[in-house]
Amino acid sequence: MADYPTTSFAPTTKSSGQTIAASHMNDVQSEIRAIELALLSTGLAHHLLFVDATYDIGASGATRPRDLFLSRNATIGGTLAVTGATTLTGALTVTAGQIAFPAAQSASAGVNTLDDYEEGPWTPADGSGAGLSIANNGSQYVKAGQLVIVSLDATYPVTADGSSAVISGLPFTNQATNGWGGACHAGIAAGLTARVNSAATTVALLNLAGTAVTNVTLSAVLVRFVLMYRASA
Repeated sequence: MADYPTTSFAPTTKSSGQTIAASHMNDVQSEIRAIELALLSTGLAHHLLFVDATYDIGASGATRPRDLFLSRNATIGGTLAVTGATTLTGALTVTAGQIAFPAAQSASAGVNTLDDYEEGPWTPADGSGAGLSIANNGSQYVKAGQLVIVSLDATYPVTADGSSAVISGLPFTNQATNGWGGACHAGIAAGLTARVNSAATTVALLNLAGTAVTNVTLSAVLVRFVLMYRASA
């Protein structure tokens, strides 16, 4: 084994459950480095394993070991920033109950992998080609993985256009299949249903018989729905 650096402080052996204070981390880092170099010289992994230990980072953000492996009942105090590819195994406790996903989805093909969460507003628009100005009264969405739940609260303008009514602007593209239904409401005699179109970001508005509703039928009408569909990613 390599000798410890002569300028470093050799801390006394810590028993299970004791704390390495942040004020000692610079000294401990020197010891860790010497041990790592010795392990590397024997072809062993260059990691430090704490078992049943408390690693106290502290508010000052003191120097950390290059590689830290926590096993069994290890406790991390303060704030820990993890970068790069990280694998968490076993039970995971999230402080304050929050898990943050990146703004840009890191899509996974794994059927048991949750790779995205988003929520927020979206802006519905006229997708019929008539160029209507639909008033958005507060439409929202939530996305967890590929599951999207989207609500619409919008008012059609006064119009005599006879085109089939279509809402565009969904926040995510549907899979290559017609989307699932949901609860719909509009003050029209024929009733209203809605369907997310295949491989698109549009919703077809239909009557209860499944026939397309025209824009003129929805003239000056408040339309509300809550739909679920499966995003393409």
